[in-house]
Amino acid sequence: MWRQHKDWRANGWHASSQRKRKPADTQMSPLADSEVVNTLPTVHVSGNTALIINSVVTGAYTASEWNHGKPVYRKAGQNASETTVFIYYWDGRDGATFQGWWFSPEVGSAAVWAYNGTGDVSNLPPTSGWQVPWDGNVNEDLKLAIDPQLETGLATEGVWEFLSNKVGCSQDWQPMSYEVQKTLEDRWAKGWQGDDGSDTFYVKANGYTYGIDCHCMLQWNVKTNRRRPIRREERLNPASVPELLQKHQDFKTEIGRHLAENAALKSKVADLEAQLLILKAPKPRAEHTTHMLLQEPWRMSHQLGTSIRVEVPPEDGLFAVLQKALCASCPADHHGDCTVARNLTITKLEQIQNIGLWKSYEFRKEQVKKELEGKAALAVTSSFAACQWAKMDPTVNEVLVLHGTTPDKVDLIANFGFDERLAFQYSGASQQSEGCFIVTRLIVGDPHYARGTPSGSRPQQVHRELVIFNGAQAYPEMIVHIRQRHTVTQLIGPACDNHIQQHPYAAAAGMTSSSRCCRCSAVLKRQQTYCTGCWNSWGYFVRPGGKYELSTSCEALANRLGVEFNYDPGRRSNPFECKLCQNIFNGGNLEEHLRVRHAASLRGHQPADIATPPYLLVLHVSGATDASISQIIQGTYTTSEWHHGKPVYRKVCQDAPSITVLIYYWDGRDNAWDEGWWFSLELGADAVYAYSEATSGSNLPPASGWVVFSSAGVVDDSKLNILMNLEPKKDRHPVGRPSHNPVDKPLSAYDVVEQVEPVVYVSGCSSAAVSCTIRGAYILSAWNHGKPVYRKLQQQASDSTVLIYYWGKPGAVCQEGWRFGASLDDQTVWAFNESQPQALSLPLLGWKVPHDGDVDDKLNISTEPDTDLSVEVVWEFLSTDWQPVSREMQNELESRWVKGWDAAEDDDDGIFCVSTNGYTYGIDCHDMRQRNLDTGRSREIRRTQRLQPPVIPELFQNLQRSLQREIQAHMAEKSDLAARVVELEQQVDSWKSCQATVADLKQQIYDFEPCQVQHEERMVMLEPWRMSRQLDMNVRAEVPLEDGLYATLQKALISACPADHRGDCSYARSLNITGLEQVHNIRLWKSYEFRKEQVKKELEGSRVPKVTSSFSGCSWAKLDSTVNEIWVLHGTTPDKVDLIVNFGFDERLARERGLYGQGVYFTDQTCKAFQYSGAGRQAEGCFIITRLILGEPHYARGPLPQVKVEPLRDPKDTSKGRCHSVIDAPGTPSGNGATQVHRELVIFNGAQAYPEMIVRIRK
Repeated sequence: MWRQHKDWRANGWHASSQRKRKPADTQMSPLADSEVVNTLPTVHVSGNTALIINSVVTGAYTASEWNHGKPVYRKAGQNASETTVFIYYWDGRDGATFQGWWFSPEVGSAAVWAYNGTGDVSNLPPTSGWQVPWDGNVNEDLKLAIDPQLETGLATEGVWEFLSNKVGCSQDWQPMSYEVQKTLEDRWAKGWQGDDGSDTFYVKANGYTYGIDCHCMLQWNVKTNRRRPIRREERLNPASVPELLQKHQDFKTEIGRHLAENAALKSKVADLEAQLLILKAPKPRAEHTTHMLLQEPWRMSHQLGTSIRVEVPPEDGLFAVLQKALCASCPADHHGDCTVARNLTITKLEQIQNIGLWKSYEFRKEQVKKELEGKAALAVTSSFAACQWAKMDPTVNEVLVLHGTTPDKVDLIANFGFDERLAFQYSGASQQSEGCFIVTRLIVGDPHYARGTPSGSRPQQVHRELVIFNGAQAYPEMIVHIRQRHTVTQLIGPACDNHIQQHPYAAAAGMTSSSRCCRCSAVLKRQQTYCTGCWNSWGYFVRPGGKYELSTSCEALANRLGVEFNYDPGRRSNPFECKLCQNIFNGGNLEEHLRVRHAASLRGHQPADIATPPYLLVLHVSGATDASISQIIQGTYTTSEWHHGKPVYRKVCQDAPSITVLIYYWDGRDNAWDEGWWFSLELGADAVYAYSEATSGSNLPPASGWVVFSSAGVVDDSKLNILMNLEPKKDRHPVGRPSHNPVDKPLSAYDVVEQVEPVVYVSGCSSAAVSCTIRGAYILSAWNHGKPVYRKLQQQASDSTVLIYYWGKPGAVCQEGWRFGASLDDQTVWAFNESQPQALSLPLLGWKVPHDGDVDDKLNISTEPDTDLSVEVVWEFLSTDWQPVSREMQNELESRWVKGWDAAEDDDDGIFCVSTNGYTYGIDCHDMRQRNLDTGRSREIRRTQRLQPPVIPELFQNLQRSLQREIQAHMAEKSDLAARVVELEQQVDSWKSCQATVADLKQQIYDFEPCQVQHEERMVMLEPWRMSRQLDMNVRAEVPLEDGLYATLQKALISACPADHRGDCSYARSLNITGLEQVHNIRLWKSYEFRKEQVKKELEGSRVPKVTSSFSGCSWAKLDSTVNEIWVLHGTTPDKVDLIVNFGFDERLARERGLYGQGVYFTDQTCKAFQYSGAGRQAEGCFIITRLILGEPHYARGPLPQVKVEPLRDPKDTSKGRCHSVIDAPGTPSGNGATQVHRELVIFNGAQAYPEMIVRIRK
C-alpha cells in the first residue's frame, strides 16, 4: 500500500501530474563513480506491525547509483516476487514541496510510501522524522539505522611554491620560506586580494621584498625585478595520519563485532538445526521406566536400559540372513582351506550397544570427514552386506567388514573397542572349539593401497585386507559365534581369509608378529624383525642395549624415511644420516629432526616397498646404442614403489602399453655381483636390458656408466644416460626448479619445493650504502644447497643483481648460513645470517652487516610489502625553518651519501662542492653545514624522510573500500542468518507442538503389531539410540560462576601448596579460577572401573600401605581406599584438555626419557601442577582434578629413566607381579647431586586415572 499524491489508495498504481519523472542519472549527479558508491554505508529500515507499510519498506538498503547529486539506496536481499524499494533524494527543480528524501518503487515514481523534507546536505537519508503517508504526519515507528561510515576525506594543508627558472638550471617547483608561506596562506583564507581590494600586495622575507600578483599568480623581487610563477598545492598533512589510522582501527573493531555476532548466530542456527533433526528423527518406543533410566546418574551407564551385549533369539530370521551373507562374501575362485568358510555354522548372535565406543567412532568420523574436505578419495565398497538397517556414510568410505577373534577377546572388544596397542595373533575356530566374527563398521577414509613384491619366493596376497591404525575408526556392531575349522584373522572384506601376516610398518589391531622385514619388507622365513642384510647394516647397531640404541618410535620413523647408519670412525658421535636432507645426527636429536623437518613427508610417506616416496621423481632415459633395446627403455620414468630400500622407477607414456619397464636396485643379499641398478621387465627377473654396479647411498640411479646386454654381447654403452627432473606432488607448481650445480655447490636430490614464500621484502639496514643495494622486493627464482634462492626485482636497468641464498652442506669449509650476494659463486657478501632453520623459509631477523660484523636490527625480512617503500629521502637546509634543497643539490647529496658520506674525494677535511642555481656551495660532511662560496652564508643541512604524497591517498582509499565491502558482506550475512534463525524457530515450534500426536500414533501402531518382530525391524527401531550423547549429557559440562564449588576449590588449591615452599611456588597461592567444567565420559569411566577391579583382585591377600593426598576438594566423591584411590592434580595447557577428556591419559604419548620413567605424572601439590599449566598473567592454564588408582606403589630411591612399565614387587621373584605406580617423595635423589622438591606420582597405565574436573586458572 502506498500514498498517492493528494490521495490515499489501497490498490493499483496511478500516475500523478504533481511531479515529473526524471531519469536517475541526470546532469545534477556530480558523482558517478561506482567505487565511491561502494564506500557508502548500509542503511537499515525498521518499523512495527502497527505500521501499514512495515512489510514493504523494512530491511537493509545499500547504495547502488546516484540521483540529483546524492546516492540512491536499493533494498537488498529481495526475492523475485517482491516489490523493489528505493530510498532516494529529489532536489527542488519541481518546487520546494518535492525536495527531500523519498521511499518509492522507482526513482522519480509518482507512487511513494514515505517522505522526509530534511537532509539536503548529507549523502545519508535522515534516521527519523518520516511522514507516512507522504503528505501526512510524522510517524515515529519508521526509523533508519546507518552503519558507521569510513571517512573518505584526508586531512590536507596548503603548500605555496615558486618556479625556479635560473639560466642554465632545470625548472623545478620549490617551497617558499616559512614567513612567505604563512603570509600567503593567511591572505588566501581571508580572500585572495590586497588590503585595498586590488590584486597586488607585498611580502617581506629573507631580507627581500616581494610583490604578489593575485590575478596572474606571480611574485617579483622588488629589488631585482625577477618574476616567478607561484602556485598553491594541497598536500597531505602528516599529523592527520595517526587519526586516520585510528579510524581504520575502529572499523576493524567493528568488523570483529560483526564476526562475533555472526558466529553467535551461526551457533544458534546449528543448535536449532540439531534440535530440529532430533525432533524429525524416528523415536524408539520407550516405556516410562526407560525414560526414567535416562535421567539416572550417567555413571550407572544403563545403555538405554539394556546391557552392552544383547543376544538375538535363535528363531530370529537374522541367522539365515547372516549365514547367506557370509557364504556370499567368500570368493568363488578361492579353494583349499577357504572352502570351509562356505559351510559355517552360526551358533549365537549378539548385538553390541556401547554408547562410549559409538561416540568415539562418530568423533573420529567427523575428523576424517574434515580431513577429506576438498579431496577426491577413491570409493571403497565391501563384498559383505548383511545389515540393511545400517546407513553407511560414503563420504568417508564407511563399510561393513569382518574381524576374526577368539571368544575370550570378545568381551574386551565389546567393552573397550579395537585397541591398536594390543596387536596380537588371533587363532581360528575348529570343529571342537568355537570362534567369533565381529561384524564391524569401518571408516576407511582415503586409503593407501599397499604394493607388495610378487616375485621369486615372495608370495602374493590372496585375500583383501583392510588395516587401520586408530581403533576409533572401527565400531563392533555384532558378534557372530561360529564353529568352523578356520576363522578370520584381520579386518577383511572376504570371510574366508586365514592368511596370517603382520604388515611391516606398524602394529594394527588384530595382527600377528612380523613376517616381513621392517626396513625393506623382504619376506622372512622366521619370526624376525630384520632380514640378514638390514640386520648387518642397521639392526645390529640400533638394537636394544646396543651403543646406538634408538627408542621404538625413533626406530620406526627412521625405517620409514630411509635413515642410514654410517660406521665412520671420524663421526662416531653422529652416525645417523638422513637421506632426505643429507644431514647427520646422533640418537638424541634424530627423532625430533624427523618429526619436525620431515613432517610433510611423514604425512604422505609410507614404509619401503609398500608406499610411494615423499616426492615424485621423474627420470628421462636417452636410449642405447642397440636400436631394439633403445626402443624399449627410452622414455620417461616415475617413482612407483620401493624395493630393497630404494625407489623403483616405472616407464610411463609407452608406445606399447603391454610392456612394463622398471629401473630398480637390488642389494647384495643374494650375491655380491647382483648388487646394483637394473633395467628389467619386472623386479628380480632373469631377463635384463642394462646394469650398473654403482652402489652409492643415493636413491637415484647413476646418470651414466651403464652396461647393456645386447644381441652383440655385454658392452659399455655411453649413449645410455639418465637425466633427473624433480616435480612436487599435489599439482603444486614451483617457481624455480632445482638443477644440478658444480661439484663445489652440490644440489641435494631431495630439494623439494614446499610451502615457501614466492615474494619477500627487505627493509634496508643501518649502512646507507648496503641499504641502497639490498632494499626492495625479491622473488623466488632458483634453488641452491636444498633451499630457495631469491632474486631482487630490478627497478632500473642499471640496478645491480642481488640474491638471497643459502650456502652450506655437511663438512663444508665455508660457514653455513644465508647470504646477500651478487651471485652464488661471488665472494662479495653484503649480509649474513648463520641460523640454519629446519624449514626452507628465510630467517626474518638476526642478519649481520657486514657479514662478519654485529647483528643489524634494522635489516628485517617480511612477507608483506614494507610500508617504508612509500617514504622518500629529502635533503633540507635551515632558513628560519627547514626548507628542501633544489632538485640538482638533492641528487648530488644523495649520490654522495650512498657512496659514503665521510669518504669525500675533493678534500681531506670531508668538504666537497656542489653547484646549483648559479651558486657553488661547500658541503661540510662532519658539521652537516653548507656554505655559499660566493656570499659566505652558512646554513645547517640534514637528511630526513617524509611520506610520498601520491602514495598515501591511494593507500587509505583502497583500505577504506576494502573495509567497507567487508562490513557490508558481514551485514548481509547477519541478515541471512537472522532470517534463518526465525525460520528454524518456527519449524522447531511446529514440531514440538505435534509431538503428543506423534507419540499417540506410534503407540497405536505398536499395539497392532504382532508380538514376534523380526530382528531387522527391531534394529531399525533401535538404531536411533546412537544419537544419544552421553545419556543426554555433554562430555564437558560448565559449572556456573555462582556455584559455591569455586570458593571450595580455591581454598583447596591454596592449602595444597606446602607452606615452606617459596620462590616460584608462591604464585600457586594467588591463582584465580576463571572456569570449571565437570567431565562426563562413559567410556573412560568404564575403563577406569574395569582397571580398579583388576587392581583390587591383584591386591587380594596383600597388605598395602595406605597413601593419602594433600589435595581434598571434592568431598562429595567416595574413594576406594583398598586400592589407594586418591585425588590428584595434573597440570596441562588448554590445547591438550580436549584430548584428555575425550580419550583419557595415554602413557604412549609420554616423554620416553622421563626422570621416573615413561609414564603419566601427577601431583597432590598445587605449585608442581602449576609449573605445567601454562598459566600466566596474560595466558590461561589448566588443572585437571583426577581420580588416581595407586594400588601398591613403588617408592623411588633415585631416577628411573629407562622404566616403561611398573617396577617388579620383588626383583628376585617375578611371580609376585608388578607394582601399580611409582611415588617419588620430596628428598629423593634426582641426579647430579639434586634432590626431589615436590611429590610426584607416576602411573604406566592410563586407565588408572579418570579426569574428573577441568579447572581453568590464571596467574
